[in-house]
Amino acid sequence: TVQCPASPSGSGSGGSGGSGVRSTEFCNTGLTPITMWMTGFQLAKSPYDPCIAYLFREWPLTSRVKFAFACIGTFLMGIACGALGYARAKIAAHGRRTRISSSASMDFRSVPLVP
Repeated sequence: TVQCPASPSGSGSGGSGGSGVRSTEFCNTGLTPITMWMTGFQLAKSPYDPCIAYLFREWPLTSRVKFAFACIGTFLMGIACGALGYARAKIAAHGRRTRISSSASMDFRSVPLVP
């Protein structure tokens, strides 16, 4: 008989036990890591659920520690994006001020002096 690797093996051990389930206490590493749940936001909460892929399929979150670091890293990436946007706006504003002052001085130089 064919058994789904995500279903409990019936042995009650929760381990691989020959059922095709390779799991940690966090998620089932025998299944392809999932990047999106069609039913909304969910956490890996069972050794029979697939692991969550963080950014790429090659980066599965197979433990609570990896999940915590992924949450912290996501938060820090948000802060970094905000800081880069702020720096970009400051640099662009400085560039506009520099261009305005240099073009204004050039305009005054090009005006002919009449005695």
